[in-house]
Amino acid sequence: MICAIHQPNFFPWLGYFDKIAKSDVFVFLNQVDYEKSGHSMQCYTNRVAILDNKNGKKYIHCPVVREHGPQKIDTVKIKPDSDWKTVVLNGLIESYKYAPYREETAGLLEKIFEINTQFLSEFNIRAIEIILDSLGIRTRLIRQDELNTSFHSTELLAEITDKVGCDRYLYGGGGHKYQEQECFDKWNIIAVSQDFVFPKYMQRSNNCFVGGLSILDALFWLGIDGTGKMIVNN
Repeated sequence: MICAIHQPNFFPWLGYFDKIAKSDVFVFLNQVDYEKSGHSMQCYTNRVAILDNKNGKKYIHCPVVREHGPQKIDTVKIKPDSDWKTVVLNGLIESYKYAPYREETAGLLEKIFEINTQFLSEFNIRAIEIILDSLGIRTRLIRQDELNTSFHSTELLAEITDKVGCDRYLYGGGGHKYQEQECFDKWNIIAVSQDFVFPKYMQRSNNCFVGGLSILDALFWLGIDGTGKMIVNN
């Protein structure tokens, strides 16, 4: 049984969904510290790259409230009285106005933007769940706050993997650089590499492919069915 674990990111990239698809259980790591960077707290938990039809790669984001001191991911609030959903949706529709699945993806986004919550992680998790359901990916999803965890760093990953009844932990690119193998050995957990290779697909009329983007890019260019098949077959 394979477990994968990751922070609940904002409209994550394809590799995130590939990791979920390759797992029996996926755990949203929502009770670790939020990665603060500057006043706007920009990180992959509240922003992601897309492809604009004029200017190439650019970022969309959800504005959040910065509080003093460390914040756990599940406590970070979306900035109130912000019209960010309209800004993001209109921006995406404009950026992908020549994409063949513009209307289909806009419809999916409208459903996602009906999510009503003041917390960033709650929005991200529910958005990911809606996308997974549309793609037909049925991996069991659990939140860290359901598990009563007590360890940190690599041992936290091993603890979570054990608590959800798995004996293998799936890590993404670069995970071997910071994970402590002895922690997995202590819990009798086998760490296995995701080995994700970003698949290329037709993005505009030219041959200059831009990888590492939000799954939204694939949805606009390939549609729900095409994106789902690409992930499952990767």
